[in-house]
Amino acid sequence: MSAQAPVSDKVGNGTLVGSAAALVSWALTYFIPAWHSGIPAPLQALIPGVVAAAGYFIAGYRSTHSATVAEVTTAVRDAIAIQAAAQEHPNPDIVAPLAGQTSPAGGANASR
Repeated sequence: MSAQAPVSDKVGNGTLVGSAAALVSWALTYFIPAWHSGIPAPLQALIPGVVAAAGYFIAGYRSTHSATVAEVTTAVRDAIAIQAAAQEHPNPDIVAPLAGQTSPAGGANASR
């Protein structure tokens, strides 16, 4: 699918594979006697659904989500805003532990 597709590859691929797997397992279960001869009748109706769900989740898991330009732009804009706020209002109890130092104010993060 393209980067601007309304449905992600995880959903699209999962649906396609799940539907195809369900169709094949349904045909095997209901039209091939050797396939369903040992399967109890109540379970025969469940097989296509179980196979479809397994196909859907496996194909969805294998597909990766590619971030769109809008998602990347939003993440960068948020990161810039957070860094600007941190520079305007530095908090020594947060900044010092991140730098590997103890808090100069002797706050909760100061070493004992």
